[in-house]
Amino acid sequence: MQDVTTWEELDKIRNGLSGEYRLTQDLTTEDSGYAEYAGESANGGSGWNPIGGSPLASNNEDPFTGVFDGNGYSINGVVVDQPEDTNVGLFGGTDSNSTVKDVSITDISIAGNDKVGAVVGCCQGTVSGVAANGDVTADTDAGGIAGRISSGDGGVPPGEVTKSYTTVTVIARDDIGLNLGGLTGLSTGVISQSFAAGSIGGTSFVGGLAGIAFGTVEDSYATSELTANGVDIGGLIGSLDGELKRSYAVGTGPNVEGGLVGNAESGPTVEESYYFQGPNNGNGTQLEQADMQGEEPPKAGNMEGFDFTTTWETVTGDGNAAEPSYPILTAVPREAQLSDREILQTQTPPTAPTNLKVSLPFTDG
Repeated sequence: MQDVTTWEELDKIRNGLSGEYRLTQDLTTEDSGYAEYAGESANGGSGWNPIGGSPLASNNEDPFTGVFDGNGYSINGVVVDQPEDTNVGLFGGTDSNSTVKDVSITDISIAGNDKVGAVVGCCQGTVSGVAANGDVTADTDAGGIAGRISSGDGGVPPGEVTKSYTTVTVIARDDIGLNLGGLTGLSTGVISQSFAAGSIGGTSFVGGLAGIAFGTVEDSYATSELTANGVDIGGLIGSLDGELKRSYAVGTGPNVEGGLVGNAESGPTVEESYYFQGPNNGNGTQLEQADMQGEEPPKAGNMEGFDFTTTWETVTGDGNAAEPSYPILTAVPREAQLSDREILQTQTPPTAPTNLKVSLPFTDG
């Protein structure tokens, strides 16, 4: 596996699309090579040049086919300003043999036309353990992790985003904004154990997690705020024609047509999935807010099907949580989920020794 320690070495991955790479330190805006390769003045003002092209059979353009292991480090400040281009992101396109994992993409600014994401424009491979924040702007198929998650052709496994999260703001360019979602704009693949918590603004087929989902969504959630003025707008998924299992949504916004799913006229599978606000259009189960928080979901059996032993965890308002909240995923950092909800408590009251009858007060400062 080849180590990546500089912006120049990250850029050179495009010369070996089938290689295996490992990030060995954070890449920041202060590091040598940032302005040349990833800043707003790079490549004649178009910013970072996405690695790899489309993996789709109709127009295969040499996608990334290797492994990129972020090794727990971050890539900060990537700028892409290519508003007329397709397959835009840190990676332009990844095929079914590829893996991008364990990396944080922070403070990004990505602008493209179609299939635009913070991590990958068109994903046909695996994205796992990835986090992203910043801004994504596009006309169609845009998301905080991937613009599109694509199924494979001829028995090739579908693309998958798993154990990942995003707080990216995804917005429409030029008032078009079709197929926009907190995590992905359009998916014919798999989304699992992931969450989205950004702001999404577009016209139609807009969802807190996915704009359109033809594939599978399971054990995931969204707290995204939606601003859209068209049709098929949902708290979790704008339009569903696949399978949705053990997931929930608590975000909403004006013109939302379904608290969980905006449109599911094709008769998809919706199992053990919940929401508490937004219109009830028959997709999913609507619960009271209190029934989804603290100990209530497993105690009262309110969120049937959720595995609170291995996949989900309750938030009861102790430890580093300042107050009870909705369930969180065990596969995603707890601190990131609590921070998004603004309930992360960085200090905990001191505990007296058990053999002493004393009370130690706790103050914030």
